[in-house]
Amino acid sequence: MWLRGLVDQVVGGGPIGMGIAVVGGPISALISLVTSEARRWVEDLVMDRIDPPDAADVRDLAALSVLDASERYAPEAVGITDVGQLAEADAERLATALDADPGRTEAWIQAATEDLT
Repeated sequence: MWLRGLVDQVVGGGPIGMGIAVVGGPISALISLVTSEARRWVEDLVMDRIDPPDAADVRDLAALSVLDASERYAPEAVGITDVGQLAEADAERLATALDADPGRTEAWIQAATEDLT
């Protein structure tokens, strides 16, 4: 993989690494740490060690019948784009952010929670 080769060049002292070695000390240690973490993250991503979200959690909000036509896009206005996010929301904070009735937002959250189970 080309990324691993480049990271090995930086960390292992290839032509690029030799230039960094001149800096030395704490900066070199920091660069080594960052590149090793980046390598580990890329390997985890490539090897599918990072779990994808549950399919139920990313269901579109349109799946909830409790949201009528006028409310359909309200949660999206504050960044809630799927059923899982809505189920984890706080009813009072959501109501405040949307200037909506807290009882109504509580009903949305209850419906989202029930939809996930």
